[in-house]
Amino acid sequence: MIRCLRPIARTLGFAGLLGAPALSLAGPVAAPVTIAQPAGVACEVTLAHWYVLRFAAEDGQVALPLRFDAATQTVSILNTRGVEMAVEGLLCGPEPRLHAEGRRLDFRALAMRAAAG
Repeated sequence: MIRCLRPIARTLGFAGLLGAPALSLAGPVAAPVTIAQPAGVACEVTLAHWYVLRFAAEDGQVALPLRFDAATQTVSILNTRGVEMAVEGLLCGPEPRLHAEGRRLDFRALAMRAAAG
């Protein structure tokens, strides 16, 4: 992957004509997603290589620190070393029965909306 030393400031102008928000081509940008959930609910984010992160509801919300790259349509989360880890799945549901009763969410659409503002 080639990264520019300076972010490209251009946006996809035609996207606005199609009713979608214009997206930046500057690489991954923060696209935090907050999902209103009652206590006892959690979300699991599955990353590349089957690594799973679990986020529990706090104060009625689950906060997911997603990032979105408009050029590649990739959703990611930064690891502790600052490396983008690709997201491959998002599952939310009751914590004790998450895998049995949880619901898969469209993480790409959520991150795209959050990145567009």
